[in-house]
Amino acid sequence: MLKEIDPTTTKAWIKLKEHYQNMKTIHMRDLFAQEKDRFAAYTVRFEDMIVDYSKNILTAETMQGLGALAEETELSDAIEKMFSGDRINKTETARSFMSPCGTVPKRRYIRMETISCRKYRKFLIK
Repeated sequence: MLKEIDPTTTKAWIKLKEHYQNMKTIHMRDLFAQEKDRFAAYTVRFEDMIVDYSKNILTAETMQGLGALAEETELSDAIEKMFSGDRINKTETARSFMSPCGTVPKRRYIRMETISCRKYRKFLIK
């Protein structure tokens, strides 16, 4: 079972709220004008997947704040527990979380051992 941590009560959340006040008037074109290598700086590559954060209104400070929030809420531990088959929330009384890889046709669950789940887990941990 995961610890019950309300993210809105963390120091990181408070800092992110303050950061939001500074960011809410920023325009995307300004961010691209200020950072010529924005795509490279805010893109994560993993095997054949690309996750592009560059087209979001965020900065290095935003990413640091989100990292601090993840750390303060023990997100890494939650991901590890999810993929190890632990029960991670109160609603899982009869079984543990079975489908971190998304919806499966015919409402069947994907087992953790499948190749795609291992790949997904490696991506999340990265």
